[in-house]
Amino acid sequence: MTSKSTVTQVFDVITAANLAENPSSAEWVRLDDVRAAVPNLGRREVDQALIRLFEDKRLHVAPEENRASLTASQREAALWLGGGYIHYVMLTARPGSGR
Repeated sequence: MTSKSTVTQVFDVITAANLAENPSSAEWVRLDDVRAAVPNLGRREVDQALIRLFEDKRLHVAPEENRASLTASQREAALWLGGGYIHYVMLTARPGSGR
């Protein structure tokens, strides 16, 4: 079971990346960036947290359509979800919107 603190840590990383990129709207965040920002968490913990956030409808997920453009670290960071690999996540609500 994924602890609340793990889910919160991963959500906070995605929120911080979003705010750094564009504070006024939700933006796509690469999974390799998410994983690099929480080196204290193992892959399984991050995967479980991402799945939980997706199931709770707090994240949108997307694959990289141009797979040839992926780096080795982007391929390694991908998460198998819903029958395919995802490489990007985005908050379902704009940071600071209260939703």
